[in-house]
Amino acid sequence: MLAQPRRGEAGEIRRDVTVDEVYLLIRGLAQVTATTPTPPPVLARAVDVILAGLST
Repeated sequence: MLAQPRRGEAGEIRRDVTVDEVYLLIRGLAQVTATTPTPPPVLARAVDVILAGLST
């Protein structure tokens, strides 16, 4: 399961999400933005979408 040390600060995290899944999401986003110019607002929105998907 995903380590949740700051869970109370940021809200609830889905309990069915694994560290490997979060790593894959972050790695994928990092790879895309490293090879494709991405405007900061688009990147911020992509992060928001990922975080919303991880929330309960």
